Amino acid sequence: MLGNLAMLGADLKRTLEAGARQLLTFREDLRIGLRGLEALSDIRDIKLLLVTHDEVPWANWVIRETIAQSDPTARAVHICSIGDFENLQRYCWGQSPYDLLAAKRLASDDASFQDFGDWLYGLGKPGTPDHPALAQAFSELSSAWTTLPG
Repeated sequence: MLGNLAMLGADLKRTLEAGARQLLTFREDLRIGLRGLEALSDIRDIKLLLVTHDEVPWANWVIRETIAQSDPTARAVHICSIGDFENLQRYCWGQSPYDLLAAKRLASDDASFQDFGDWLYGLGKPGTPDHPALAQAFSELSSAWTTLPG
């Protein structure tokens, strides 16, 4: 069955636009001290990250700029897939994910517009590929393996 490409594009934009709007509304609610958010009142710097199930090509360029036509503050939103978000964590053992997101947004080159997978690839191999807790868990798991009778 073939789908309508125009409808797909409109649905994708609408879905991502709704997610970006939710993030921007939350940021504004936090800024004005909306009731119910008192526990977060000390937060001064927020990085907006919209995580999607699948990769969305050109999400941080074409899609974000399309959303920004109706709300220019949407340019503050990063968009990445869950796979890229998990990969981003590999770069966070020695630094804050907030610092990485700020660096992506404020880069003098076109990093702000790059899809996360491309941007992470450009960062090179993470300095610490294995988190100590994950390495220990893997070691414990692999030492518990036995040869199955055959």
